[in-house]
Amino acid sequence: MSLVEAAIDAFFSAQTEIIVFAIAICFHSLVFGKYGFAVPAKGSKLTKDLSREGSRSGRDASPRQSLQPAYCAHHTFVRAVSSFLRAEHRQQEVNLEISKQLELSAAGTEIEALEALLSALGKPTNAEVLAAVRGVLQQQGLQPSMRLYELILRGYLALRLLDDFSKLFAEVEARDVVPPNIKVLALRAALQASDCEAAIACLPGLASMLKSSSSATHTSACANLLRRLVRLAADKDALPRLLQELRTYDLLNTWMLEVVLTECSQRGDTQHLEQSVQLARAQGTHLTATAHGAVIRGSRTAADALSSFKDVVGQGPPATVLVVALAEAAERFGDRAVADAVLQNLPANPTAPLAVAVLRLCLPGAPLASQDGGMAAMQLYEKHFATVDLSQDMQAQRLITDAAITSGRTVVLEKLVRSLPDSTSRAALVKSYASDRRLDGAKRVFEACPEQDTCLYNVLLSAYTVGRDMASAEKLLSRASATGAVDVATYNTMIKAHLRLGDVGRARAFVHTMRSSGLAPNSVTFNELIDAAAAKGGAAMWEVVDEMEACGLKPNSITCSILLKSVQQRSQPRDIERALKIVESVDVAMDEVLLSSICEACIRTNRSDLLARHLERQRSAKGVQVKAAHTYGSLIRAYGFLNDLDGVWVMWHEMKSRRITPTCITLGCMVEAVTNKGEPDAGLALIHQMLAHEETRSLVNAVIYCSVLKGFSHRKRFDQVWAVHDEMRAKSMQYSIV
Repeated sequence: MSLVEAAIDAFFSAQTEIIVFAIAICFHSLVFGKYGFAVPAKGSKLTKDLSREGSRSGRDASPRQSLQPAYCAHHTFVRAVSSFLRAEHRQQEVNLEISKQLELSAAGTEIEALEALLSALGKPTNAEVLAAVRGVLQQQGLQPSMRLYELILRGYLALRLLDDFSKLFAEVEARDVVPPNIKVLALRAALQASDCEAAIACLPGLASMLKSSSSATHTSACANLLRRLVRLAADKDALPRLLQELRTYDLLNTWMLEVVLTECSQRGDTQHLEQSVQLARAQGTHLTATAHGAVIRGSRTAADALSSFKDVVGQGPPATVLVVALAEAAERFGDRAVADAVLQNLPANPTAPLAVAVLRLCLPGAPLASQDGGMAAMQLYEKHFATVDLSQDMQAQRLITDAAITSGRTVVLEKLVRSLPDSTSRAALVKSYASDRRLDGAKRVFEACPEQDTCLYNVLLSAYTVGRDMASAEKLLSRASATGAVDVATYNTMIKAHLRLGDVGRARAFVHTMRSSGLAPNSVTFNELIDAAAAKGGAAMWEVVDEMEACGLKPNSITCSILLKSVQQRSQPRDIERALKIVESVDVAMDEVLLSSICEACIRTNRSDLLARHLERQRSAKGVQVKAAHTYGSLIRAYGFLNDLDGVWVMWHEMKSRRITPTCITLGCMVEAVTNKGEPDAGLALIHQMLAHEETRSLVNAVIYCSVLKGFSHRKRFDQVWAVHDEMRAKSMQYSIV
């Protein structure tokens, strides 16, 4: 009864709100009842207008953002084609599917539908889809919109299909007006192809846009394009031509000169640097402080650098960037007079780059180097830079810390360590000493740190274990435990060290210590133990795997790699099947490394049944999207092992269609696979194909030729054996023992 009474009370307490809501509904029906909530029909004028407006208003937005209305209007078409593309299909199949789905769209909206499709697919669009879209346009006699042209061109550019880009761009140029967005794509394509002439030829069409963009922030897209153009022109020795073109179209402004001078300075191109300075003076262009710094850095002599610096200083106090440039020039020329000028012009509040540049003048062989082990540098540091963060330059840090450690100046060491911004920077300094096997220096820096956190303890602990100083490592661990500065990584370091020494029992003891301190072993812990146990045999390894699963931890991709590496020809069938079962059960997605490991493990153990099952999975929609040549090599080898020559050729042609350049190992696997299946002529033809192209010629070696030699020899075609041998000698192949 209490429940019923509670429900009645709740109803009466809410009756006022219910009555108000009911009255509102009745009022809305009486006043607005004849108006409905209109939803634009598919292909309606409103939908088209929204689509076109989205296309126009989103010219500078990403394809996905600019075509949202069109995507909504054609979501059925986009969803159907996208779903179809999730599995591997040939271009002709994609072509037919797009054509079929377009027939279901409203008449006259085909171009918008294709725009929506490419916009929704974004950068992952592959070459087959782009080719299929082009094919549909040609078959149906459709004239692409400029937006569709842009989307296809962007796809070609992302996939580096520059020949296809050039052909389509020529088609766009045949139209009356080329939009600025497409002109920018043409410049990007020319830069990507390292075609300096074509890139410079893009300047007239982009002049108005570049004028408004080049003076904006240096991170803008147009500014980055201009930087790349200057870099390419310098590479191709075409900088004078570029400067002339920039001047012709009134693009050689203050910012542009800064870019040119900086590039010349970085390259040591004194001739073009001086020409650019003369050009700036001739047209009265003001140089920024950064541009003046580039002139100082790129000077021919120390005297020229000092003269350029004094010319600027005569106009007022030098900017910090100029003093930094002068310090770098002093280091480059090893000139004491220039270095003294740097010291005379140090500002009251030096920046970190300036502090680093000045302290580098004290390095051995530099103009301010001293014979007293860096004492001059330490004095400079105490006088000018004691509060400056030197974390950006390890050499400068080590110069001061070495001098402080050698002289016993603990106060200076502590100042430097405290000036570093965080524990990560301090840990990097400790690690630098550890890398040089200077454990005493690492310990001194560690002790100078204002706070010793877990990160610092772990770095020093790792240094001790790598140096096999286990006694010091044990003491440091006890100290860290007492202060609570331990984590799982701390114990993992000790476990790994003892496993490296072959002391499995001691490593196991640390697992128990970890648990007793309230920390649970993680995947890294067990992966180390599994890797060590794999060397002793299957039983020991599976015991650790069982323990790992008992702790509620699932194997990860590293665990799978260890297990697959342990699978050998002598392994028990149940071990092989369990390893593969674990691989299939992991939560992480199958990747190319695991796929290759599975193929190699099945081949090593002669398990064609398991290999065939995994290759079948790879052919399905669940297969891995292969992007690396070495993975294709494993797949080719796997199909060859199964005597599936068709599968071998499918993998090879798929790799070529995706424009993935084979490695010498991939080529070797392919030649061996076709040769072993009785087709040595096909293997030799592949070699000749590779030799015919500049980019693949270096892949061919004597080992690959040997596969063909063995193939002809086994078929007793000894005339071909000698012909191939003569060919190898003619090409000066480096013979191997094989």
